[in-house]
Amino acid sequence: MADIFNMNIVEKSSENHYIVFGVAEEEYGVEVLKVQEIIRYIAPTRLPGTPKRVKGVINFRGKIIPVIDMRVALNLPERPYDEFTVVIVMDILSKRIGIIVDQVTDLATFTSGDLQKDLDFESHLSSQFINGLGTLNGKLIILLNMDQVLSESEMEFLDKQLTDFQEQELT
Repeated sequence: MADIFNMNIVEKSSENHYIVFGVAEEEYGVEVLKVQEIIRYIAPTRLPGTPKRVKGVINFRGKIIPVIDMRVALNLPERPYDEFTVVIVMDILSKRIGIIVDQVTDLATFTSGDLQKDLDFESHLSSQFINGLGTLNGKLIILLNMDQVLSESEMEFLDKQLTDFQEQELT
């Protein structure tokens, strides 16, 4: 596996390119077009009153961004972070947000034959949170719609919290 830490994603030309990451025993994929960088885990500063999945904020290249724990977002048991834990910095709904994952495992390109967009099954995840399934080396990868990781009201609340936090930092 190539060194993925502090990797700035620059070649973003196809909609079928995904960053594949592990959370618990499953592998998930997010569109490369939404990924800015992959960095080692940084302990976030907690913000009071935020949803449980929002672990806090970090300073990413001089900008304060919220960080979401994907274990919590995916309704999976939490565990301590370790040396494999990373933050994938992404653009979600025109906002820069970090997602904490157990590890990044691959950068994958799926052909149309590798993708299944129509899903006919029940899941513990909201169907709007899943874009489809991809097959990679015989394994199923759950492709996530990251624009649905936080509701609109949660995003508005988080924006207000971030603004308040940044104003406090300036005083």
